[in-house]
Amino acid sequence: MRFFLMFLQLAPHIIDLVKKVEELIPEPGKGKEKLDLVLTTVNTAVAGSTEVAAAVAGHDLEGSVKALVATTVATANATGAFKK
Repeated sequence: MRFFLMFLQLAPHIIDLVKKVEELIPEPGKGKEKLDLVLTTVNTAVAGSTEVAAAVAGHDLEGSVKALVATTVATANATGAFKK
């Protein structure tokens, strides 16, 4: 339950991060680099907070972040929020 609640708190920030990364690297075909930047940023932030690290310990945070990023990007592309 702690992971679920913590992820819900993190989700809006991860979505904002995806938007910022898209602004920083707008070129198509750079998905791996963009995802790596998001994952590194999230992992660094989690490592810097004992509260968050404790809440996500033993859970697949990276898998959850990847799923959220994929859904965010797919929705943004489908709605035209991200220009191709």
